[in-house]
Amino acid sequence: ILSRKFPFTETPPPVRTSTSDFLYLDASLTNLETQVRQAFEKDREFTSNASHELMTPIGILQNKLENLMLEEDVNENIQEKIQGMMATLDRLKKIVRILLLISRIDNSQFLRTDEVELEPLLAEIGEELADQAEARNLQVSVNLDPPVRLHAVNRELIFQCLFNFWHNAIRYNRDGGSIRIAGRRAIDGSYVLSFADSGAGIAASALPHIFHRFRRAGENIGEGYGLGLSIVKSIADYHGIGIDVESVPEKGSRFSLRFPAGLIMIPVNRGENDL
Repeated sequence: ILSRKFPFTETPPPVRTSTSDFLYLDASLTNLETQVRQAFEKDREFTSNASHELMTPIGILQNKLENLMLEEDVNENIQEKIQGMMATLDRLKKIVRILLLISRIDNSQFLRTDEVELEPLLAEIGEELADQAEARNLQVSVNLDPPVRLHAVNRELIFQCLFNFWHNAIRYNRDGGSIRIAGRRAIDGSYVLSFADSGAGIAASALPHIFHRFRRAGENIGEGYGLGLSIVKSIADYHGIGIDVESVPEKGSRFSLRFPAGLIMIPVNRGENDL
């Protein structure tokens, strides 16, 4: 029996049978699988090509707007409008860059050869986001019991994944709320790192869709989680990391990453903190 993960890259061998009905069923399933794989590859190729193509006209428009602002006969009112257009282009450029990142992940263009210690990595992220947390008077705690080192990962992607979770915990929190980041070893040898906030939470009906690209999580949290969670889902899948979500509206959310035992380098004793 083949153990495979979608998208499949190989065609399964035909079923050994002399029964015509089974032969027909096997051929039909193989053909259907091929069509699904081809459709997936076309969608992935389109995302990559479209993202690359969009960067050129965006860059041209930005340059033209910047040059226009330097013109002497452009009054203050026109400059404000140009600045608004540039801000829109900046948002569009960020979206395209995110799509390019997801495309690169989907196409396995990142090496997974790094060793990463979670504790200093989280300290780096916390320092980068400290001003945003302080601006909203958020109490942040980090407790890794025990600290661990990952291996066979891509540091850039793991950083981006954890950064997005932490950033969302700030963005969708309430002023004066809290963020609790905790890491513990599970009984099965995996390591669970969770990000818990005291924010608006996510409706149960929206939870199945929060990792979908461009899908809004709900009006109660403004713009929705958008491409941010799509990125972390792609990164997690690329490393074989599981994601669990618990959320209660008006009370907060907890996003948990379950790193498989194969990514953990430092063995620890199991104890009361086992999940």
